[in-house]
Amino acid sequence: MIVHHNIPFTLADELTPLFCDIFPNSDIAKNFASRRTKTTCIVNGDIAPSYQQALVEYMREKPFFIAIDGSSDSGLEKMNPLTVCILNKSGFVHTELLDMCMSSDSTAEGIFSEMQHAFMKHLIHWINCIGRSVDNTSVNIGIRNSIKTCVLAVNLSVYVMGCPCHIVHNIAGKGSSTFEEVSGFSVDDFVIDIYYWFDKSTKRKATMAEYCTFCDVTYRDIIKH
Repeated sequence: MIVHHNIPFTLADELTPLFCDIFPNSDIAKNFASRRTKTTCIVNGDIAPSYQQALVEYMREKPFFIAIDGSSDSGLEKMNPLTVCILNKSGFVHTELLDMCMSSDSTAEGIFSEMQHAFMKHLIHWINCIGRSVDNTSVNIGIRNSIKTCVLAVNLSVYVMGCPCHIVHNIAGKGSSTFEEVSGFSVDDFVIDIYYWFDKSTKRKATMAEYCTFCDVTYRDIIKH
């Protein structure tokens, strides 16, 4: 439950006494003891390796799609979670974590070296990798000396796909800037004004909700720009 719903392990500190209160007549509940330290050991030492091994065996035999992204640069090492997209038994695309690539080198060579190390550690070959999803930065998809070129060097058949949301965001930003240059009207300022117009007024939000109902449109909160 804790892992499935991504709940902090501190919840395990409360579950042990809670089970005793809920099931006072159960000897199993009375003898249950698994607080955060024990629960962490169970997840990391038993459950996680089992799921990881199943994923590794799949990747050794069947095609898969990988994605990797980096954390902020505030620490000594940068965390680069290496996730894998596979088809589960029901035929649906399923994403799982293969490894956490820790690196103090944010260059393309440094990040790819950690990816390569993860593949070699699990005896996985690049031949089954059919695609890779990345953010649209030069270190990821640049035509020279990028992670894209490193991946294509080991498997030329890999399809590298940039982030479509990032592309749409950049297009909207460039379009807004060009529109302001031509018309003198700032779309960014207009969006900010709209947010603050509704932000502190329940009455205005209610009016907007009524209008959305009239237009048969689902009401959504306005996100701060």
